[in-house]
Amino acid sequence: MPKLKTVLQSNYFYFLLLLVLIVICSINLLFINKSSVYNIDDKHVVGYVIDYKKSEDRISILLKGKEKLIVNYYHDLNIKYGDYIEINGLLLEPNNNTIPNNFNYKKYLNNKDIFYIMKASEIKIISNSKNPLYILKNYIVNRIYNIDKSGYILAFIIGDKSNMNFYNNFQSIGISHLFAISGMHVSLLSIIILKIFRKFKYKYIILDIFLISYGFIILFPASIKRTLIFIFIKQISNKFNINISNIKILFLTAFLLIIFQVKIIFDVSFIYSFVCVFSLFYASNKIVINNKILGVLKNSIIVALFSFPISLLFYYEYNFLSIIYNIFFIPFITIVVYPLALLTVLFPFVGLLFDFIISLMEQLVLLFKGINILRICLSLNLFEVLIYYLLLFFYLNKGRKYLLFLIIYISFIAFFYL
Repeated sequence: MPKLKTVLQSNYFYFLLLLVLIVICSINLLFINKSSVYNIDDKHVVGYVIDYKKSEDRISILLKGKEKLIVNYYHDLNIKYGDYIEINGLLLEPNNNTIPNNFNYKKYLNNKDIFYIMKASEIKIISNSKNPLYILKNYIVNRIYNIDKSGYILAFIIGDKSNMNFYNNFQSIGISHLFAISGMHVSLLSIIILKIFRKFKYKYIILDIFLISYGFIILFPASIKRTLIFIFIKQISNKFNINISNIKILFLTAFLLIIFQVKIIFDVSFIYSFVCVFSLFYASNKIVINNKILGVLKNSIIVALFSFPISLLFYYEYNFLSIIYNIFFIPFITIVVYPLALLTVLFPFVGLLFDFIISLMEQLVLLFKGINILRICLSLNLFEVLIYYLLLFFYLNKGRKYLLFLIIYISFIAFFYL
């Protein structure tokens, strides 16, 4: 164990892991061309329903058969999570993007190893799931659908934002990330679980079982994989007194995720999750503020500085006022909205208060949405992003003289694109 502790604390070990990661990613992305196991002429498939979304004109199903497949069915269907179904229809390739700087749906699906979309003409439910986690998920979702403002609760609890009609407004002011299941939500749930079982000897084992089960229910999005692996490594580090720093645990987490799923490096939520968490671990100790209120402002600015180029790289838009908005909305949603969503599922009468809070929040967002003085729209390339991070790291490590270059660089971007 002392030798293992020495290795895990060594900077050279993580440099070696980085080289291994670069080699593995290069081999996978350059030489391994994964293709579908389905043939485009296939007209009959079977599989399990691992996710579905209903809209006014169709049901969109994420099917787990020989591989993952999206199925669109333009009729009503009483379907549940975990159902084993039989489908007849036509396989189609996803639409490719032909307009620069627009979302590429085909590339997005291919990075998740989804190569076809099936337009279903007939769906037959062969059997319902006997898996207790699917049964629990079906029960929770049915309970939520009977509550007003169910779209928010579905987003907070199972990560389904398809029923949030107001979601685009949150995106416009830069706070939509607060409605995606993230480390913040998992941390709050972990605190609740540990409080409930605080007198149990094996409370951390109970917590781990709960977190893994919850991850299964919400299909293990990238941010949750990151959070769960980080928590498990942290527990091992504490248990055996290895004392690995948070940044090194974060790197080990990224290494494990990428090794087992190379294409996760194209997942925007994965990139955002790691960049934001890394920024807080890395910069918080370099910029020390004792005042709690100013500390919240500091964290908001740190996250904004690190996530700013990522937003422009993927979404071609950034609202500088989101720094201020997040200072208010992060504690508001964390302390008020999210706990109320959980309570509303358990005690539906709390829904009246939840509705009022949500309506108030929506009116406030609409007010902020009308302020466009610090919103920029542009496309940064990867080279420009690297220059930005280079200047940012120089400032944090070398001192204030590099802050001027960083301000000039950001001002240059803002001046030409505001």
